[in-house]
Amino acid sequence: MTVFNKFLYLLRKHASLRFALFALFLIIASTISLVVNFSSKKVPKLTQISPSIALPGDTLHVYGANFGNSIEDSYIEIAGNRLTSSSYISWTDSDIQVRLPQNVTDGLLYVVTSAGKSEAVNFTNKATIPVLVKNNTNVSTPFITDISEKNISIGKIVTILGKNFGTLRNNSKVFFSIESDDNSDDFISCSENNFDYEFWSNQEIRVRVPDGAKSGDIYINTNNGSSNLFNLKISNMPGTKNFTDKKTYLLSVTANITAEEFKGSADVILRVPRPIITPTQRNIEIPVSNPEPVISDYMNTLVHQTTIDTKQNNKFSVAHSFVVPVYGIKTNIVSEKVKPYSKETLLKFTDYLKEDDIVPSNNPIVIELKDKILSRISNPYLQAKAIYNHLINNFELLSELRPAESDVTELILDQKGDAYDFAMIFCAIARSAKIPCIPVSGVYVDSNMEAHNHWWNEFYIEDFGWIPVDCAFGNGLEYATIYNDNETKSFYFGSIDSQHVIFSRGWNEIKSAHINGKVVYRPKTYALQSIWEEASTATEEYSSFWSNVYVTGVY
Repeated sequence: MTVFNKFLYLLRKHASLRFALFALFLIIASTISLVVNFSSKKVPKLTQISPSIALPGDTLHVYGANFGNSIEDSYIEIAGNRLTSSSYISWTDSDIQVRLPQNVTDGLLYVVTSAGKSEAVNFTNKATIPVLVKNNTNVSTPFITDISEKNISIGKIVTILGKNFGTLRNNSKVFFSIESDDNSDDFISCSENNFDYEFWSNQEIRVRVPDGAKSGDIYINTNNGSSNLFNLKISNMPGTKNFTDKKTYLLSVTANITAEEFKGSADVILRVPRPIITPTQRNIEIPVSNPEPVISDYMNTLVHQTTIDTKQNNKFSVAHSFVVPVYGIKTNIVSEKVKPYSKETLLKFTDYLKEDDIVPSNNPIVIELKDKILSRISNPYLQAKAIYNHLINNFELLSELRPAESDVTELILDQKGDAYDFAMIFCAIARSAKIPCIPVSGVYVDSNMEAHNHWWNEFYIEDFGWIPVDCAFGNGLEYATIYNDNETKSFYFGSIDSQHVIFSRGWNEIKSAHINGKVVYRPKTYALQSIWEEASTATEEYSSFWSNVYVTGVY
């Protein structure tokens, strides 16, 4: 019996063997079918998505091939996340449409089928792309809705209400109307020097009505533009102040440093005075700064710093030009309307009531003269006028400056002195009498376009502001003046011409940047500041030359 016949015999005899062979046949047939079916499927090919940048909720088209004609177990994956079944709108072999879910994120997109995973393309959620937001001027422009007081005095606090003022002031300013014979510039901003800014928030500003303001419109200027105009009435003034006869000067200064001997190298810092912003000087420009300062405005100076030695870099020079529009001031005070100083005013101007490095208001000689002049006068305006009249009527003005180290009280002892002495002694007597007063320094520009170092004063009156006084011109100081009819004693108490250019108001106490460094102070010049230049301790010897202010143009 052959092997095949034996197999057939066993197959007929045993039913279990027949069942096992049938089951094996089914398994082999199924396996072959699966292998043939899988080999006929191809890995999905992804060619494009549209759009490649979309928002949640948008319809996304996925183009390619071998996706299959039904979704079955296939799916789309974006940034590692599998889209749920509710996201699919349609599925064909070459085009899939899905609605992007709300939580979709940027990332790689794949099509996954039973045949495998496609190559990836990049998808971007449009909502996550940074967009440059343009300011809506209707929303961000400052707007004034109201002010706390419609009727107020100079120096008093006014509260401005509104919106879009900014949470921080930064460079923003509040402008008030000003009395001027030049209609092209009839507003003045509040001043940091006079402590005008009290509080600033996005919806509320508190400022003091600035010196020189008049009844009229106010407005706010920020980086987002200017606000609407809002009317304010200024009252209770004891007189009038008018800004007149505008002149524009182009002024220049230079400074040069030359190394002589150093232990290695040394740091040198120059502090160049810049014209100060005041009611008489607005919109100052600096067209030339060579080189650019490291700090453009620190305590009213341009700060330059360099390292010099005797080998390679042994010279350093700076040059600046300033365009300074200057107004004259004419005041007319009704002395009977002048009020005593309020406690608030005296507190605000504490520094202008006490002695400092250049104003000897506590000197016994000064106090004795004050008592002699003001024994029967209590009105602050009349007190200041009495001091002025006494100085110009009893003391001789010297045409030449006295030595820099001279004591200004020698004016009282010798009954003669220079313009600097007159300014410091007027200020000292006024402060001794509790009149807020400051020495002012700068230059006087004559008709020959020459600038002369000069000093004068300003004193403060309640509800009015600062009043100029020039004892030297009142006492007959002679330059080549432009307006000879203004050279009178009465004019230079309470008024000033537009030939006076201010570089500093009061004593500017600058702290040294170098411990134990060498400091240079320039007395009796166009700015009253404690430091002009300083050098580190490595400095053995160097020379410096500072030019005085010179005029290159008058407009």
